[in-house]
Amino acid sequence: MNKPPSHLPDSKLFARHMLMIYPFYLAATWLVAAGPRITLERLLEANTLTIVGLLSDFFAGALLAWEHFHLRKASLKIRECLAYDSYLDAMFNSRNAAKPIENAKLLEEVGGQKKQNSAVRASAEEYQDTKYKLAIIGFIILGVSAILQISGSLVA
Repeated sequence: MNKPPSHLPDSKLFARHMLMIYPFYLAATWLVAAGPRITLERLLEANTLTIVGLLSDFFAGALLAWEHFHLRKASLKIRECLAYDSYLDAMFNSRNAAKPIENAKLLEEVGGQKKQNSAVRASAEEYQDTKYKLAIIGFIILGVSAILQISGSLVA
């Protein structure tokens, strides 16, 4: 455990693209489910609403699975940073009081590593916050799909 933890890779792109694609995915699914003759009545039929709801469930499930994977990765990185911080504290507390020059070098080395470790931890916490927000949006999409499916069964 001599090296500080490394930064997490930036993977915001995939989830954000999934969120930008969702309205187009929803519209395309709706149009395909409605068939060749697109009318308002056909778009609001029970079959169409149920199909769109089910496919939105699939979309939300994929988004939530992706976010769960990355939330776990961020949690492990934060735990790694906390363990490294404890290691640095133990290393600093084991210094020899009779050797002030070595203590100064150790203090400088530990201070630099603590600074780097805290930067990695802060970026991992920001990454985790972003992933929580995207997961909330996934649950909102799941709610929309449930509403579509319920309205499809009520229309029938």
